[in-house]
Amino acid sequence: MASLPLLCPKELKLNLQKEISLAKAKYSATDLFRIPILRRMTFCLSLAWFATGFAYYSLAMGVEEFGVNLYILQIIFGGVDVPAKFITILSLSYLGRHTTQAAALLLAGGAILALTFVPLDLQTVRTVLAVFGKGCLSSSFSCLFLYTSELYPTVIR
Repeated sequence: MASLPLLCPKELKLNLQKEISLAKAKYSATDLFRIPILRRMTFCLSLAWFATGFAYYSLAMGVEEFGVNLYILQIIFGGVDVPAKFITILSLSYLGRHTTQAAALLLAGGAILALTFVPLDLQTVRTVLAVFGKGCLSSSFSCLFLYTSELYPTVIR
C-alpha cells in the first residue's frame, strides 16, 4: 500500500500564504466583463432577464386587449403563477436548470408569437395563449432567480 506524501511545514506555509493573498484580492463588477467566461455568462443572463421581464410585463400591462372581463382575467393571470411555480420546482428537480429555463422561454415565446397571429375575434384562444405565456414567463423568472445566483462566483455576487 502506497503512503501519502507528507506536507512539510515550508509547503504548508506557502499554501497558506497563497490562500490568504487570494482572499485579500478585491473583486468588482468589472470582473463580469474582464473575464471571458463571466462576460459570456453575463451577456446571456442579461438577455434572458430582459426577454423575460419585457414579455412578462407586456402581457401584464396589455391585459385589457383580450376582450374578457378585466377583473376575472387579472385573477386568472395572478392564479396561473401558482401552478407555474409548482411545475418549475418539479422541472428543476428532474430536468435541471438549463433545460427548464430554455423550455420556459421557448414555450413563452411560442405562445406570444402565436398570439400575434390569432384574430381579435377569437378572444378565448387569445386569452388561453396569453395566460399560458404568462405562466411560462413566471416559470422563467423563478428559474432565473435561482440560476443567476448559482452561476456567479460568491466573491462577485
